Amino acid sequence: MSGEPVSGQQSLRLRLRSLDAFPIVPGDFDAATVPKNPYDLMATWLDGAISSGVSQPHAMVLSTVDGDGRPDARTLLLKDVTSDQRDRAPGSDSGAGRTDGFWFASMSDGPKGEQLVENPAAALTLYWREQARQVRVRGQVFEGPREVSEADFRARSPQARAAALTGEQSKPLPGADAVRRQLAAAQEFVAGNPLFVPRAWTAYRLQPEEIEFWQTTAAREQVRVRYSRTASSWEHASLWH
Repeated sequence: MSGEPVSGQQSLRLRLRSLDAFPIVPGDFDAATVPKNPYDLMATWLDGAISSGVSQPHAMVLSTVDGDGRPDARTLLLKDVTSDQRDRAPGSDSGAGRTDGFWFASMSDGPKGEQLVENPAAALTLYWREQARQVRVRGQVFEGPREVSEADFRARSPQARAAALTGEQSKPLPGADAVRRQLAAAQEFVAGNPLFVPRAWTAYRLQPEEIEFWQTTAAREQVRVRYSRTASSWEHASLWH
């Protein structure tokens, strides 16, 4: 690799190279026995991550692209996974009548919401280090029914609701004192208006066209299975790593 080493970190490349990529012993993943529907496999993996104590199994990276084609990414929380065969989100639906998808929530007037208006194509990445597993999802993002957005916001803690109402997302802070005053005012407002939901709070659904499951095995092999959406169902294939 070219370039000068970071000051005081001349051995950083060697230190990074010496790290074990997978310090745990993962289980096996048999690509020949995966279900026909990727949501069945997703439910199995997600249930396994939760029950085995994986740290923040609902944390995922949302990747978007702005109007100039510049990529952006941030970590947020997976709120729900719905499929056409299992639980459906209530209310009307866009996206060719499908209701399946991976759900997250955010203010629509922040960078995420603005980018999704400019380009609704997005990707999600979930990584469970303790199980040496990764799930990658690509598709189109749609706004969910308003009642889902409202229920999601009201389910947040009072502190989280107050924080969401304080300031403008991703804008520079005005100063510690001003932040404390705004947060205190928001907390007082939330206490007096427990049912209030800001209009910009939005539950989003990423409707996948591709879902890829990746896992390394005890033999340090990398197993990849990609599901692709067809006109009426799913097809899957094993991939070179």
